[in-house]
Amino acid sequence: MKGKELGAVLLVAGCSIGAGMLGVPVITGPCGFLPAVVCFLLAWLFMLTTGLVLVDLVLHAQKQTAQEVHLITLASRSFGRGGVLLVWFLFSFLFYCVMTAYMLGGGTLLFDALQGSIPLNMALVLVALFGAIIVLYGAPVLDRLNRFLMLGLILTYLALILTAIPHIDMAYLSRATWAFAPLCLPVMIISFGYHNLVPSLVSYLNKDRKAIRRAIMIGSAIPLIVYIIWEVAILGVIPYSSSQAWEKAVQSGDMVTRVLAQASGFPWVIRAAEAFAFFALVTSFLPVAWSFVDFLKDAAREIGIVKKRTGYLIICVFVPPLIVALTKPHLFLNALSAAGGYAAVTLFGILPALMAYKLKLRSRGLMTVLILFALFVMGVEVYSSLG
Repeated sequence: MKGKELGAVLLVAGCSIGAGMLGVPVITGPCGFLPAVVCFLLAWLFMLTTGLVLVDLVLHAQKQTAQEVHLITLASRSFGRGGVLLVWFLFSFLFYCVMTAYMLGGGTLLFDALQGSIPLNMALVLVALFGAIIVLYGAPVLDRLNRFLMLGLILTYLALILTAIPHIDMAYLSRATWAFAPLCLPVMIISFGYHNLVPSLVSYLNKDRKAIRRAIMIGSAIPLIVYIIWEVAILGVIPYSSSQAWEKAVQSGDMVTRVLAQASGFPWVIRAAEAFAFFALVTSFLPVAWSFVDFLKDAAREIGIVKKRTGYLIICVFVPPLIVALTKPHLFLNALSAAGGYAAVTLFGILPALMAYKLKLRSRGLMTVLILFALFVMGVEVYSSLG
């Protein structure tokens, strides 16, 4: 595998292994391990298929223009101005939700790591500044840093598994409540979210369709395996029925590291989970912010602003979610759920399927299945939001 292709695989994997790591175990606690695995497989298959559809759409569009294209360009060509406005809204909503969750997750981890020696608000600001500086330097710096962070992710993940294995109780993993399983899907959908990277990856890998597809298939399969083993480590260590930490976490929007700290009596497992959570979040936070800036550049070009004012775009990407995180510190789980249940399934599921259906790039039967599944997930999120 070539250097750039390996970098693309790591970017896809890193983008997916993010804030979902901190939220999914809290959501899957009520349903149990086996239902969670089934939902993981469904969410992964849906997001893999829609990602490959998006690759074909971007390549098809770039054959007709020398410029890079993003979702705004695709929507403009398929649905006109109405499609552009819809993508504008959905993309902004999705990634502001995700960026808010990343900042809350990163700020909380930093606050906990420093044992409250700095205010939570200061921790949130430091996380935002770190992300803005890295994105300002662009793709080459981000790629090199991401490889280092992925190494940290792998090492801390292995440390977590090795420390958790002796404490796993298989009886905890045998519990299954299937009625709660569909409620996991919105957060799981966003946990496999790499689609925002697709237009950037197409350019990065020089429009090599086979290389791009390999990078996405391998890159998205890595988090699937990681998530399932992560579920074993968390659900196998913390007893759901005898612990109030799960219910408290769901109600207050806490991360799973807080559940571990409250319900687990194994300090080394807690420390390993916190370290892994840090690398998981940062490897997703940075690529998402980078692709958001690319999206805004494309959007600016569509409305006639040719000059790329990267500094202003970075402010647009980081400041709004930072303000929300500073004023609403308990939105972590709600932000992830809304991002997956509403925006992601529409933006990366329904719209690309409709575009491919219109252009006859893929089987219309398959596109119909994708749309119906997306509508089901949206209905689950509506049901969940209504309590």
